[in-house]
Amino acid sequence: MFFLSGSDPTVSITGTCKVTPLVVTEIHTSTSETPVIAPVPAGTTVHDKATVSAGTATPAGTVTFTFFSGGDCTSGTASGAGTVTLVSGVAHPSQSKGPLSVGSYAFRAHYNGDDPSGNYAAADSLCETTARRRTRRTH
Repeated sequence: MFFLSGSDPTVSITGTCKVTPLVVTEIHTSTSETPVIAPVPAGTTVHDKATVSAGTATPAGTVTFTFFSGGDCTSGTASGAGTVTLVSGVAHPSQSKGPLSVGSYAFRAHYNGDDPSGNYAAADSLCETTARRRTRRTH
């Protein structure tokens, strides 16, 4: 809550301020908890992980994940990848997606702003992309 009063004692503004938290995501494969930082072979199954923070505070609530079949979060088909409750500021894992064919894919995490304290606004992660490369044939 904040209160603002000017020199006129009959004027006051009352409102609620909410902190917008930072939402950071990592894509993981189904076989490793190490974040994916490069293209992986076709046929890989992936899921997302989100960490929500607000300075020294740790928001509670839920994160909703969306998976995109295009190489970014604006093209291709969007599909839900689950809503996960934060535990110590972490929502993990989203629903798995795959096995994926060759192409580019993306995840976005949305913090729903449903902390029981009411102190945190909803917020989105950046669009996190990953590509699937062809599996090489060996002779």
